[in-house]
Amino acid sequence: MATPTPDDYRLHFAQLAVQYFVAGRAAALDRLIPVLGNLLHHAVEMALKASLAPSYSMSQMKALGHSLPRLWDAFAAAYPSAVTLTHAATINALHKFEELRYPDSMAQKGANMQLVLLRAHATTPTTGTLNVPSYILVLEDVDELIEGVFSAMNLSPKFFTGSLSPSAKDQLFSSNLHAANWQ
Repeated sequence: MATPTPDDYRLHFAQLAVQYFVAGRAAALDRLIPVLGNLLHHAVEMALKASLAPSYSMSQMKALGHSLPRLWDAFAAAYPSAVTLTHAATINALHKFEELRYPDSMAQKGANMQLVLLRAHATTPTTGTLNVPSYILVLEDVDELIEGVFSAMNLSPKFFTGSLSPSAKDQLFSSNLHAANWQ
């Protein structure tokens, strides 16, 4: 068997990103909080690692771990024209969900979780009387981020959607204002 090339790794990471993205969007559309945050975190992690595969070894990517801020910094250095303030805020919002991978944090501290499908529906969060961590995610921002990462690395999302089932495509395209390049 031949040794995988950086482009092989890029395509494998991109395929994983699309699968996590579809699963995360399905969880979001079904309001499965906090699972949607974990799945979308993985989707963005895999997309960022796909973008880094041409210039990072597998051991370098493993060293970056699951930290979206570290991966984002590496991505921003490699693709500075693709960086936006909205993307950076989305990275930070998604990274917070990594804390919820295990239930101990929620059980000990509680959590205020909110999902907004479209940015136009987002409101300024109110600070209630409870002093609990907040986890707020705008799905449209994640859609835009994923599309931006694929665009930056000149990788067509259509390549990865051909093998999706009709129901997976429905989950991908539903309420997705950034799906034009995916169809």
